Amino acid sequence: MRPTTTFTREKPLDFNTTLANLTSDIRASFFLTTNPTQVAHRQQQYERGIVQLSFLHNNIAHDFTSDTRTTIKAIFDAVNFNGLLHLSRWSNIKDLSDNSNIDWAATWNLFGNHINAKKTTTSFKHSILVSFRTKLMMDELPLMNNLVKRHPDVYKQEWKCVMCLQEQESWSHLWRCPHLAPRIAALIQETKSACVNLIKDIRPVLPLTFDNTWNSLSCWDLPTTNTNHVTFDLIIKGFIPTAFTTAISTVVNKKETSAIIDSVISVAQTVFREEIWSYRCDLFTEWEASKGITTAIKKSSSAGFVRSRASVNNRHSNSPSIPDRWKSWIAQAIDTGRPWLGFQIHINSLVASLVQHFIKF
Repeated sequence: MRPTTTFTREKPLDFNTTLANLTSDIRASFFLTTNPTQVAHRQQQYERGIVQLSFLHNNIAHDFTSDTRTTIKAIFDAVNFNGLLHLSRWSNIKDLSDNSNIDWAATWNLFGNHINAKKTTTSFKHSILVSFRTKLMMDELPLMNNLVKRHPDVYKQEWKCVMCLQEQESWSHLWRCPHLAPRIAALIQETKSACVNLIKDIRPVLPLTFDNTWNSLSCWDLPTTNTNHVTFDLIIKGFIPTAFTTAISTVVNKKETSAIIDSVISVAQTVFREEIWSYRCDLFTEWEASKGITTAIKKSSSAGFVRSRASVNNRHSNSPSIPDRWKSWIAQAIDTGRPWLGFQIHINSLVASLVQHFIKF
């Protein structure tokens, strides 16, 4: 039996080159302060995991003292997050983020949320949920537009949505497909009502202005060609709108706000998976059978299909600000004493001077 997977040196070499460049970039941004009278004291600090460093950004040194593990973790988190924002598939997410429309703290909190379980526990059910959340967030669900790219020898570009036969199936089409419209409308209404019910459990009498604010949120709308607002499909993907968090936090405290968002949106994602996505997949499987597309054919296609280097490189935008943006977040975190992802100026609305800097480089 011959193996279907082939291994080349190309990808490990690419990874090692990228890692080496990234590590040297981070290393170049740090240097130990060199006052000789404090060498013994710093040696003692370093042994306890505390080190005194200067972070160099835009030729400005930001001095700070921190435990090394936390600092290095924050840096690599910032670098990885910066990479995510500049993926071509996240171009609309980056725009929303730059306009302060996404609450990243709430978004990552939701992503790590365990439904009816402690965070210290693991289960196959939770692992499946995390996998599904990741596919949602990264646009990796096996919709027809993705399958055409992955298996061009199996799926044809001209094939339409198997449920409505109107246009090619994609994430945006899923939300306007007339066949799924009743299920989607019910999901939106139940999600909206569930939030209000949990809010009223904490605060039975709401301000008179709350209903108008709540009902006017764009997150209850279906996606359109206008990408300047966070619509309901992005909530299902796991992106929490700033306006959504703000509306809830006007009537309950921060901890209660987080609990409501995590509880309701986690359930909404589960309902989407079980009542909409699984339903679609059942119909899609029947359609595949009618076309003679089997698991063996799809596996054979995957083994023989090799993405070109150009297609892989095109997944990333060519924005010249990619290498330096994480540095501004870390520099601001050092200057303010706040976590780099902990307040919106770091991620959602960089000050004008920083924006101008990004344009230059």
